[in-house]
Amino acid sequence: MSCEKEPKYAFEVPPAPISDDQIKEVINTEIVVIGCGVAGAAATLSAREANAKVVMLEKSPSWNARGRGNFGFNSRLRPALGDDHPNATKEEIAQRRNEVVKEIMAFSGYRGDQRLANLLVDMSGPCADWLCDIATEQGIEIEARKYPKDIGTGIGSSHKQVVYDLLFHPNGEKTVVEMMVNKIKMLGGVDMRFETPAVQLLRKGQGRVTGVIAKDKEGNYLQFNASKGVILCSGGYEWDPEMMEKYAGLAVYAASISYENHCNTGDGQKMGMWIGALMDEAPNCVLYEDGGGYHLENPLHYGVGVARQPWLGINIFGERTNNEDIVWPLIGISDIMKPGHMKYSVWDEKWRDDAKVEVMGNAHSIYSDFHGTTKEVTEEKIRSGAILSANTLEELARKMQVPYETFKVTVDRYNQCCADGIDYDFGKPKYYLKPIDKPPYYAAKMGAAILVTLGGLKINTKMEVLDSEYKPITGFYAAGNASGNFFFNDYPENIPGLSHTRGFTFGYLAAKNAAATQPE
Repeated sequence: MSCEKEPKYAFEVPPAPISDDQIKEVINTEIVVIGCGVAGAAATLSAREANAKVVMLEKSPSWNARGRGNFGFNSRLRPALGDDHPNATKEEIAQRRNEVVKEIMAFSGYRGDQRLANLLVDMSGPCADWLCDIATEQGIEIEARKYPKDIGTGIGSSHKQVVYDLLFHPNGEKTVVEMMVNKIKMLGGVDMRFETPAVQLLRKGQGRVTGVIAKDKEGNYLQFNASKGVILCSGGYEWDPEMMEKYAGLAVYAASISYENHCNTGDGQKMGMWIGALMDEAPNCVLYEDGGGYHLENPLHYGVGVARQPWLGINIFGERTNNEDIVWPLIGISDIMKPGHMKYSVWDEKWRDDAKVEVMGNAHSIYSDFHGTTKEVTEEKIRSGAILSANTLEELARKMQVPYETFKVTVDRYNQCCADGIDYDFGKPKYYLKPIDKPPYYAAKMGAAILVTLGGLKINTKMEVLDSEYKPITGFYAAGNASGNFFFNDYPENIPGLSHTRGFTFGYLAAKNAAATQPE
């Protein structure tokens, strides 16, 4: 009797190999990059700059990007930030570098490979400078800024910001991915194929990865032979329910996924596992945010901006359970852990004044499309009922379906804390203590939203994918959210732009390593 465990999920069973007679065309190249997000664009451009012959395959009709924040440790932009240590010694820089690495490792519970954390921090500055050169060539101004050290950080508003260098993004709506894709087109010589998803990697036994089979828009199979390597940059698996169930732990209780692009279905991780690659152990790290959509018949991926302020938070029993001023990934986790995997955010008519501050807690000002809404949109959602409203607390409790007696005691206690300027119960800073005392009163049902999954195939410091014995699979590299061995437990939000930075830095390095190999 076999002792092997039967596969529980369909993706755990490798599909039959695609036969030669099913292949319509064979294309020979040196490097194939799978995916055109932050990591894939960086890998493609880096390989092209190394004079490699490159094919880039992307599942969707265009490149993909999420957000605009990026960082670079010890980058040349430090003086522009008014760095308080512009003439830091090597010892001071090393100490600061080690602080950043320690923070990354602490959030991962030391499950990640510290050699990868070291490499990322050390190379993020040079790679940020590389991106700045690309921006300058295209006439794009780079905005460099520091987050305030007392707002928007990992544990709460008082937790120290550990990245001293920069959070940068191109001014306007351009992203670093768009910049890199423009540069690739300017250089020419790259075979960029959109709406051409990779479906199977090519590997004989325990040998090297020699290429990949993809499918074009007409459904034809195309074989791409890669003499130097395949670089996997295919993103996460947010939109694959089975992978979420197996690997993502509590994320299955999230209210929504923040982005509607359904291409992130773990294709790269699956293809890698089918040829013997090692996947991160469950549960994988997931990057959450607050504001998951629960709003009546009008669910929103970002919820409503005003409800993302650190107002009073109420569970289904009418109770307050925690400090509402924590960073947004941890707010999402906190909401998941509440009964029913949600909370009500409760505020009053003073919101039009109270929410005008430049940055209020970790949700930022509501007057920002990026953070979910404008004042006009909020007022429309109040009128439509997407935000509950009532002239009395009793009526609001009824609409929320929470016990009024408990809710009233909770609000009275909270209002006393606001009046005294001290949160006796959960320690929220005085600045964010806003009493619930001016009708009409408002509430919105809130949950966690998933930004991305951060579990992938284990890699070494050459970005080579590892097998079950932790040995590198020759010719196979990974970067970005398809790669692993880095993020575990919680995402370190007190290092802004870390996920993007890992993507472009490791994509850049993977391509350089692949381009330097000698074809067999």
